[in-house]
Amino acid sequence: MDDTFKSIKAFLYDRAASPLMGAFIISWITWNYKAVVILFSSEKFQTKFYYINDLYPKVEIELINMQLPINHFMDGLLVPSIMTYIYIYLYPYIAEPVYVHSLKKQIALKKIKQATEKQKLLSVEESNKMHIEFLNLEIKFESDTKRYRDQIKALQSKVEDIKTEKEVKEILSKDIEKKDDYKKQTKLTDQEYDILEQFENKSESFTLTSSTLKAQMPLQPDEVDVSVQNLKENKYLDSKYDARIQSFKHFITLPGKKYLIEHQKAII
Repeated sequence: MDDTFKSIKAFLYDRAASPLMGAFIISWITWNYKAVVILFSSEKFQTKFYYINDLYPKVEIELINMQLPINHFMDGLLVPSIMTYIYIYLYPYIAEPVYVHSLKKQIALKKIKQATEKQKLLSVEESNKMHIEFLNLEIKFESDTKRYRDQIKALQSKVEDIKTEKEVKEILSKDIEKKDDYKKQTKLTDQEYDILEQFENKSESFTLTSSTLKAQMPLQPDEVDVSVQNLKENKYLDSKYDARIQSFKHFITLPGKKYLIEHQKAII
C-alpha cells in the first residue's frame, strides 16, 4: 500500500513540475478565481455549488438536433488553454528583447563603474601575491610591536631595581643589542597540515578545541596533541583559555595563514 501511495505521489509531482501543467494550473486559477474563492470559503457545500453554478450561465449550441452546453468547456478548458499557450509561446518573444536590453544596460553600467573607479581585476596569482605581502607587513608589525613592548616592560622592571646611572646604561646597552631568536620554520607533516587546514577560509574569531579536532580528524588523540603543539611552537597556531568550558581554544595566526597561501591554499 505504501509503495502505491509513493508511486501516485511521484506521478503527481512529475506532472505538477511540468512547465505545461504548471502554466495551465495558474491560468485556470486566474480565469476561474471566483470559483476558487467560493470553493475555499466557509459556506456549506450546497451553498458553494449553488454560487459556482450561478457564476457560469448556461450557454448551449445546437449540433445535429442536440443542445450541447459549452460554458463549462470554455471556462474549464478552452480559455485556460489559450492563456497557457500565450504564456509559453508568445510571452518569451515579448520578454526576450526586454531581458537583452536590461542585460546590456547592466553591462554598460558595470563598465562605467569600473572606468570611474579605475578598478583592475586581478588574477589569482596576483591576488595571492598581494595577500602574502599584506600578511608579511602585518606579521612584521605585530612582531615589532610585541618586541618593543617586551623591551619597555623589561626596562621598566629593571629601572625600578637599579640604583646607579652606570647600571642603567649597562642594562640599556644589553637590551638594545638583543635580537629575537625566531625559530626556523620547517615544512609541516601531512598530519600538521591537515589540522592547520581545518582553520582555512574561516573568520579571524574562529576557534577549535583539542577535543573537537580529535573528533574531526582521522588521527589518534595523542597524534593530534603532538601536531597541535608543533604548530604552536612554529607560531602557526595559538591558544587562549576559555574558563567557561575549562579548555583551550586554538586559532590560526598570521604566519599560519601565510603558510597556507604559499602552499597553494589561499585564504581569500
